[in-house]
Amino acid sequence: MSTLIFFRNAEQNDLLPKSIHLAATLIQFMHRHHLTRACMDDLCELLIALKVDNVPKSFASIKRLLASDDVETIGKEYIVCTDCNKVSGKQTHCLNTNCPQNEHFYKKPIDLLVLPLASQLRSIIIHSNFSFIKQKTKPDVLVDITNGDRYKQIQEKELGRFLTLTLNVDGVQISKSSNMSLWIFTLVINELPRSQRFKQKNLIVAAIASTRYKPSRSQMQIMLQTLVHQLKRLENGILINFGPQHEEVVRIYLISSCCDKPAQALVQNLAEPTGAYGCGRCTIKGKRLKNFDNIE
Repeated sequence: MSTLIFFRNAEQNDLLPKSIHLAATLIQFMHRHHLTRACMDDLCELLIALKVDNVPKSFASIKRLLASDDVETIGKEYIVCTDCNKVSGKQTHCLNTNCPQNEHFYKKPIDLLVLPLASQLRSIIIHSNFSFIKQKTKPDVLVDITNGDRYKQIQEKELGRFLTLTLNVDGVQISKSSNMSLWIFTLVINELPRSQRFKQKNLIVAAIASTRYKPSRSQMQIMLQTLVHQLKRLENGILINFGPQHEEVVRIYLISSCCDKPAQALVQNLAEPTGAYGCGRCTIKGKRLKNFDNIE
């Protein structure tokens, strides 16, 4: 059984420099009012003359600024200590001086590979050729996640193009004779038709973790934190080239997660599904029953 877990919109201004916000705003202003590149050059000069802080010098500077703020173009590896749950950059020992594994790992750490999201999203958007047109349905009909309340809140706020994502986290045991398992973090674009949304070519692999045992809730929170910066960057917008003379900033939001019950407990930092407070929607204490005849 799967469950949908909805996330709040992350704050943007605390992680990203003001120059990035201004560059993204200028690009959106350009396309909203159908301005030319020469007009944008003049607008930048005008803002500089008015002594506005953090203004790019030209349209070319805007493009370079947005491109340079992308996250890593290659995967980044993290080592998570299974004793103190701190992220370490060393394969041999934990960097936490108070950790028992500070000298060497006597328990295998979690190997986490975090992959770049922006480049994968650009590739899917360009090659899928979908038009960003949202299907109109009756207000009281829930056909897809794009008809949900969280999606409508973003739609009312955003005037430009935007996309939304759904996260899935799941683990698989490598073999029956081994305790090793892989935990894979994947994303899909909700605006894609459902017939195309979950195809392998449209699947975004956010991270892969190799663990000896099932990760704890605190370890899962550490692994999710490694994705936060990229997700906040996507909310601010990434530059997409839709043609030789057509670039636009597209804002991308993670609005939900779809996991099975054990993975949901890890992602939401809940008790196990069979525990007393294992429900992800309410705070009612569960009751253990030997058989269904005792249900009142």
